[in-house]
Formats: sequence, structure tokens, C-alpha cells
Amino acid sequence: MLEVYMTRNNFPNSKKPFVFRSRNQRIYTQEELVKMIAEYNSTVTEIDALAVMKAFEAVFNRLIENGDGVKLFMGTFRSGASGSASSIDEFFSPKPKTDKRTPKKDHKISLLFEPAASYAKNLLLMPFKYLGLEKFCSIMMTSIKNASSPDSPLYRAGDFVEIKGSFIKINPKCEEEGVFIMNSDHKFRLDQYLKATRFTIIAHIPDTVPRGEYQLFIESAKGTSSNQYLIDIAKRQK
Repeated sequence: MLEVYMTRNNFPNSKKPFVFRSRNQRIYTQEELVKMIAEYNSTVTEIDALAVMKAFEAVFNRLIENGDGVKLFMGTFRSGASGSASSIDEFFSPKPKTDKRTPKKDHKISLLFEPAASYAKNLLLMPFKYLGLEKFCSIMMTSIKNASSPDSPLYRAGDFVEIKGSFIKINPKCEEEGVFIMNSDHKFRLDQYLKATRFTIIAHIPDTVPRGEYQLFIESAKGTSSNQYLIDIAKRQK
């Protein structure tokens, strides 16, 4: 459920002292969506759903990279350019600069989304949980990957997980906070931290973790938790 909270408005010249913000309790991965699609319709297998998702990804990328828009039920996706220039003669150049001596520019091409009016209207009626005035910064994971095997969707005991997000910095030496994985039978705290900053954590899955599906999340010493990601820990090959 969407969690809505109030926090102080720190923008200069703000007209009102407080603003509303929100956070998602959980973010579903593409792999989880594939499983849910297969479970939603008994005539569609997980392999069928995965094949359609892969085809959709390829076609979607081709159209967006060609400069076209893609209109779906929830809205329209398209690529868009942005940036600024010092003079009328400056050329738009969004490509990353490899030479450190080259002046940095704010030129970029991003994926943009315009929600459909009917879909946006329905969101006004969605349920939410109001938390009131909160002073905390929301712990939010935006992506995870296997740092030991970046191309693998599976994890194994002993692998390192790289987590990206906002306000995710923790104290690795504090046993009450950190990155945790949990299922109905077990809860483990990841035991080694190569990196723990506000935006990135690289942590080690303990060698003793049994195979199975786990929810991965970050927990602070104050008891606040992040959203969750489902990870599949496979049996380590000998």
C-alpha cells in the first residue's frame, strides 16, 4: 500500500511550511511480474509469459531508440532531450565524455512518461496509508543486482549484492541495522559490507544461507524498513 506522510518544506521561498510525500512499501521486479502473469491466467505458463516479456522488451527498446512513442493502457512512453547551452552555436551532445578535461554539460536524453488521463484519474481513488508528520528520510531501494555475477538473475550463498537507492546508508558495525533477507523460516543479516553510502550498498550473503526465495530489505536501528525485493538463492555449485 502507498504510504503518505507529511514533512517540512525546506525549499526557499516556499509558500507553505509542510508538504506531502509518499513511499512504496515494495517494488516488484520483472521476474516477479512474469510469475504473477502466469498465476493470473492458467492457460499462460511462466515460460510463455517470459517469452512475451522478452519480445516486448526488444520491441519497446527498438521503438524508443528510434525516437518513437509507445502508448500503453497506463500512458505514453517516449524519449526526450533536455539541457542548456551557453550560446546559439553550441551543439547538443548527450554522449558521456571520456576525457576528464572536457567540460561537463547537462545535455541528456531520458525516458519520459505521460500518464493517460483516465488512468491518472483512477489513481486519485486508490487506497493509501497516512503516516502523519514524519521526520525520517525514506529508505528506498531502486535496484539490486548480483555484484559477483552481474548477468545472473540468481544469487548464491557467498555472493555480494549491490543495492542502489536513496537514504540507504547504514552502520555495518551495528547489528541492529543493515541489509536483511527473510522468508517464513529464516532471517539473516548480510555479514560483510564492502560499501555502505547514502546511495550504494555492497553486502555479502552469508555462506550458511540455505537455498530458497527471500525478501531482501534494509532496516535501520530506529526500526524503519525499506521496500523489499524478492531474490532467489540457488544451491552453490561445488
